[in-house]
Amino acid sequence: MLLRKVLDLRAGEARLVAPLMAVALLVLAAQMLTQIAADTVFVTAFDLEQLSGFIVVSSVARVAFTFGYGALARSRGARSELIALISVGVATAALDGLLHVGWPPAVYATCVALLIVPVAASEAVNVAIEAFPARQGKRLVPLVAACSSIGAMVGAAVARLLAKRIGTPSLVVIAAALLVSAAIVGRTARARSVRQEAPPAPAAATRTPVAGIPIVRVAVVFAVLVAASSSLADYVFKATLKANYARDDMAAFVGVFEIVLSAGMIVVQLLLTSRITGRFGVRATLQLYPAATALVAPAFAIAPGVATATATKLVESLLCCGAVTPTRTLLIAPLDGPARTRASLIVRGLAVPLGGVIAGGVLAGLGVRHAPPPQLLAVLILVTSALGTLVLLTARAAYAQALARSLGEGRLSLDVPSAQAAAIRSGLRSMLREAGRSGEVARALQVLSMLGTGAAREDVEDLLSHAPPSTEMAIERQLLAAACRI
Repeated sequence: MLLRKVLDLRAGEARLVAPLMAVALLVLAAQMLTQIAADTVFVTAFDLEQLSGFIVVSSVARVAFTFGYGALARSRGARSELIALISVGVATAALDGLLHVGWPPAVYATCVALLIVPVAASEAVNVAIEAFPARQGKRLVPLVAACSSIGAMVGAAVARLLAKRIGTPSLVVIAAALLVSAAIVGRTARARSVRQEAPPAPAAATRTPVAGIPIVRVAVVFAVLVAASSSLADYVFKATLKANYARDDMAAFVGVFEIVLSAGMIVVQLLLTSRITGRFGVRATLQLYPAATALVAPAFAIAPGVATATATKLVESLLCCGAVTPTRTLLIAPLDGPARTRASLIVRGLAVPLGGVIAGGVLAGLGVRHAPPPQLLAVLILVTSALGTLVLLTARAAYAQALARSLGEGRLSLDVPSAQAAAIRSGLRSMLREAGRSGEVARALQVLSMLGTGAAREDVEDLLSHAPPSTEMAIERQLLAAACRI
């Protein structure tokens, strides 16, 4: 009843919330267990030269799994998604035996195959959210994110407790059981699902190739740089742990690390990301990532060790998952539905893996069996941070252009999650000031009508003081009505 009131759900929809939360928690716990097991086994079984090559191979594999599993899971509706998730769970359990064998080619192939688990987990959460009409689905996004973080913490805690008792490879058996359980719970949610609202008719708009939209180019290039920086920080972390821990001890340490990371992500998303996005906009929030990574990288160069490597990875992951990932979608939020879907697919399915390929290629090009000098790794992270900052310098103009275009086509909606709505309002207020000071009164009134109660008193006062009188009485009346309303 409480969830129903807070989330404004109908009676039939409220029954879906608990299964949806359970699905998110179970699949993320399974993903975390699989990730810890596969990463630990691989790092301890192979040298660092093979680790750098694996970064490239895993990035390419993720692209294939993302598109292949997505097509399979959605080929015949909910039934195919259920079968696909159960199949991944059964296959994961079967792969446990190959991890125990210890034969290097089998271990390598198994670690690549286990990359399908995070793809299946993400798809399961998306399908569960789609059981709701669009408006409620958007409101449930923060709740699902919180459950996902809790699920990751549960998986990390299980790894911390059991890695030494049952052996790190056996963690994937627990992950397999969680995936099958999530499939059963997801089927229950689907059985209870209410009829979907008919999708709104799309507004007439000029179809522009996604690659030709400036804000999409910004999002793609920034995603490539963030993924490259993340892969470098991950390499630093794993190489340092390899030099200091045995296999099961390493898995236990990573479990503690992931617990801290998941708890920190919740704090960052609630206390940092939403507030900065609402007050300063999307670009300022994204800028936190390159600024923070540029600050912590020199610490590892000066005093390399477990503490500094862990700090570098922790700061990078906190801001990547807590600030960049949720905020990156806001860059393309003003686009129309089809363009936004294509852009999101390019960012997740191509740009992010490309960043991993670039980072892995650079590391592999060094051609060493031991970790490169800490100073060199820090320089590589600093370079990606500097390039990310340069890319974000163009984000404001590109974002304003996307907002202006969607506003002109009359298809911008603020029926979105609160953080996204705050970011859009921040961009609209900037457009309002610019339109008023450049004398575009008609455009300023369009922006005012979109802002509604989100417009501030100082915005209208600024418009009245800078905008020249219009020769059209209709525009003057609208401007006066807006001023009286606010």
